[in-house]
Amino acid sequence: MNRRAIPSHFTPEQRAFLSSVTATPAHIFLRATAGAGKTTTLLEAAWHLQQHGVYFAYNKHAVSDLQPRLPRQVRARTLHAHGLGLLNSQTSGLELVRDKGRQVAARVMRGSRSPLYAAARAWDIAREETLVRLTLADAERLAARTDWRGHPRELQELIPAMHEAGDLLWQSERSADYTDMLWLPVRHAYGHHSVRLALVDEAQDLTPLRQQFVQHLLGLPDSTNPGQHSKNTNAERGASSVWAFDHSSARVPAKLKMWRRTSSS
Repeated sequence: MNRRAIPSHFTPEQRAFLSSVTATPAHIFLRATAGAGKTTTLLEAAWHLQQHGVYFAYNKHAVSDLQPRLPRQVRARTLHAHGLGLLNSQTSGLELVRDKGRQVAARVMRGSRSPLYAAARAWDIAREETLVRLTLADAERLAARTDWRGHPRELQELIPAMHEAGDLLWQSERSADYTDMLWLPVRHAYGHHSVRLALVDEAQDLTPLRQQFVQHLLGLPDSTNPGQHSKNTNAERGASSVWAFDHSSARVPAKLKMWRRTSSS
């Protein structure tokens, strides 16, 4: 199949990037300053890659704007909409709740003097940062961010217990909150290696959970266990991705660097 011509107004850097994307079966970064055309370049990459995949946009308004500009085989979605679809595929009775953190805290903290809201907030942060077993430094950081009134060491026991209680609520009542849309698919392997191509816009804003969710969909190794698979194994599986970062943002997260080559424009 012939690829469409690169737009005549593209810069040499954009042309070089598209050549790299189509010639290399790898996971590639696009880094550029704000307003330099990252989204336009990422959209063009979707046409040149000629694969079925997902373009992950940062909100539903961006999805509405981007979908008409993408080839038919690439669907624009938010991460949470994709995760919600995976949860719905597991049950016909999904119940979305706003206060699951408080419900989980109430089940785990019977008799505790610490407020439920602080525990719920700590659990939200722990999931978003993919903290399963906390170090003391993790616990101290969570305590400082959540007005935790007990000793930080208490959080080292509490957070794993809340993870288990949250799982039980999902299994028994099909109860999930916003964070669960990404957390539960990763934790229970829903949709693992179900996406062959991922295009990720505004990737500098991804939390560790959101990074791990995309890696999970692509079938990449767990970022907490980098020795699980080699880069060659991932290439053989056929997974590929392009991540667009703002050049003015912090450095590319180390967890992502393990598998992807960087291209700047």
